[in-house]
Amino acid sequence: MSVQRRPKTGKPAKGSVKWVVRYRDPSGREHSRSFPTEKAAKAYDQEQQRALQRRSWVDEKAAPTLDELWDTWEASATTSGTTAVRKLVRKNLGELADVSITRITPAMLRAWVAHLRGGRPWIDGCTGLSENTIRNYWAQLSGALNQAVDDGLLVASPAARVRLGAAPDTRVKRVTIPRVDQVRELIETCDATGRDTLATMVILAASTGMRSGEVAGLRWRNVDRVNRIVHVVEQAASQHDGKRRAGEARWSPRLKTSTSRRDIPVSPATVQRLLEHRLRHRSAPDEPLFLTPTGRMWRSDNVSAAMSSFGFRFHDLRHLYASHLIRQGLGVKAVQELLGHASASTTLDTYTHLWVDEWDRARDASADLVRDICGIEDGESPAPVVVE
Repeated sequence: MSVQRRPKTGKPAKGSVKWVVRYRDPSGREHSRSFPTEKAAKAYDQEQQRALQRRSWVDEKAAPTLDELWDTWEASATTSGTTAVRKLVRKNLGELADVSITRITPAMLRAWVAHLRGGRPWIDGCTGLSENTIRNYWAQLSGALNQAVDDGLLVASPAARVRLGAAPDTRVKRVTIPRVDQVRELIETCDATGRDTLATMVILAASTGMRSGEVAGLRWRNVDRVNRIVHVVEQAASQHDGKRRAGEARWSPRLKTSTSRRDIPVSPATVQRLLEHRLRHRSAPDEPLFLTPTGRMWRSDNVSAAMSSFGFRFHDLRHLYASHLIRQGLGVKAVQELLGHASASTTLDTYTHLWVDEWDRARDASADLVRDICGIEDGESPAPVVVE
């Protein structure tokens, strides 16, 4: 390997001095690359030497563009939700899409993140995305580059040298949790205006914490009326899950996470409401329990649209259910299992501040213990200790 100056001496007739790195790959084929500075050329030369020594060298000219790499990344998704997200991120790669993955630099990635925050030039009128959305996009992009490293297409991921800063607070704000009277008013309004199906879906979500896609994909065969249990085993396919014919019912082959498959106990009142719904809206056990006013299967996106005029989201009913479980004294593990979270840490990150009452219970338990040990009742002060 060598770094050569062009021209060797003096100034070139046109342009500026270039520094050329020449080296041979493991097969003996010669490669070269030019740089405007000697420092950059030497850094690249050392990088190639290390890669050859470690047997991790990759042919940059054969490397795919980021958009070409995305085919493999998209195909490796294990859930329909992840597939949908990766399709969406692909549409937002901007100028990175046509860049060879070996030419992507940390500076280019930082510029991409800045576009997401300040306004995407490839989307007219965009004023920036939310921080949570940006982090979701970043997780997909960095994941694709990490996979390229695992597949031997990159020596190292440029994403490893980019920091997004402190993560935003993901805890559910109390103000976003709908009040019981708000939910009751929504149900009464829907029942009075011919939208009893939406009202039943709201009742089910509020009493089970099911996600909108899980409610939309519920079939009658998965409702155990005798034991009062709803079996969550599938969800409605999203709008990104391929093409569908008008009115065609489609289910996603996978739930959001492996722990989303669960059994949820429901109240007699909820079972009764579901029975009444089925009497009014007949369907076969294998068909969707809930249909839109036009007779089609619901999806997460049109469930959200149907809720747009009520002041809170359908997903907020899930938070209402979780907050009620916590007020009833259920622990983290139980809440995690009922909500279908991937881990207890997800549950804690989202709802830990709602367990503040546990501090009062801990104080009461401590007071009981001290009373039993020391014979000190609440409100009493121990005798002062005099130190000689």
